Amino acid sequence: MRCFIAIPLSDNIHKELFKIQAQLKEVAADVRWVKIENVHLTLKFLGEVDESKIKTISEELKKIVREHTSFESCIGKLGTFPTLLNPKVIWMGIRKNEDKINKLQQAIEEIMEPLGLKKEIRAFSPHLTLGRVRSKKNIQKLTEKLKTLSLPHLIPFTVYETIFFQSILKPSGAEYTVLDKFSLKVES
Repeated sequence: MRCFIAIPLSDNIHKELFKIQAQLKEVAADVRWVKIENVHLTLKFLGEVDESKIKTISEELKKIVREHTSFESCIGKLGTFPTLLNPKVIWMGIRKNEDKINKLQQAIEEIMEPLGLKKEIRAFSPHLTLGRVRSKKNIQKLTEKLKTLSLPHLIPFTVYETIFFQSILKPSGAEYTVLDKFSLKVES
């Protein structure tokens, strides 16, 4: 089964992302937009995982996640991978407590390797994927819109849990099923 580990987002974040996507869609670029309800902050993409490993992965995640304390974060910057002039992925970035997200991600990365799950080679960059560019159609309009789009200042959200998801690919887009949830410690 295809799996990943992510931080879920609140409804207020999804509403703001919906508004941003709507403005970007106005230029009619050839982008496959992520369904707003599916937008999350991926900590680790596991890929295909043997069903026999699911319980062990859950147990290890539970141990490691509870060592981390819940915290506030914000979204507030728009960007693209690899570059603005050659966008392939459109994303919203994180503006607060990136170090805490990075530490949580690194801890998860470390416990997955002994379970036979490959360590990510690329540096982790916390972001929320909004869409994937499919062709050059209206790409210049899209890059101009990305440069000039007026964003709300910083939109806060609380990181209080991580979720172990199964991703089922369908012609209509990916569908996510929760395999397990793990709460971070609450700051006292």
